[in-house]
Amino acid sequence: MRSDQQRSKKFIQQINELKDPTYDTDLGFEQLAVIEASESVSIDPANHSAHRFLSDTYVGIPRQEIARGSELAEATIHFKSLTSTWSMTSIPNWVSNGT
Repeated sequence: MRSDQQRSKKFIQQINELKDPTYDTDLGFEQLAVIEASESVSIDPANHSAHRFLSDTYVGIPRQEIARGSELAEATIHFKSLTSTWSMTSIPNWVSNGT
């Protein structure tokens, strides 16, 4: 068999292994992501992005549906609070009249 054919065969085998559900493709970054996201929330509990980050890290972890929902709710609450603050802010007169 020629070397090109051998490389092709090996490549196809690698692709098939990736498609196989029993093939372990877990890189182990879930725990690191949870740690980093938790630190972000502890540094600034009012930061909606930190809560969203933590919520997103729970997606692939079994039995974390309630925690994910809780963090998503926190993110939504803080985001709505932030946007309502923006809408209450008035535009200065010098901006609105162009002078």
